[in-house]
Amino acid sequence: MTTPRPGDTFHLDLGGTAITGRYIEVDGPHRLVMEWDRHGTDNETPTPVLIEVTLTPTGDSTTVKVQCARAVGAPPAPLSHALTIVTSD
Repeated sequence: MTTPRPGDTFHLDLGGTAITGRYIEVDGPHRLVMEWDRHGTDNETPTPVLIEVTLTPTGDSTTVKVQCARAVGAPPAPLSHALTIVTSD
């Protein structure tokens, strides 16, 4: 696997749901911003989502913050989620 660069694309298969995306910002190992769009067998219309992952050292652990929001130009609908995980050795 190579280090992703802004503009690089990726493809995932999550249980029959195809995800296509591109990296917007890569600041390893601190921050990753990507846009992805879901396609597949479900009935919902694919909607681009902007995902930001931030990793912050906090003593002997790391705080992982994941934020999701509708991408610019996506159909109007409420979507804004944030998740914070703290890991330790």
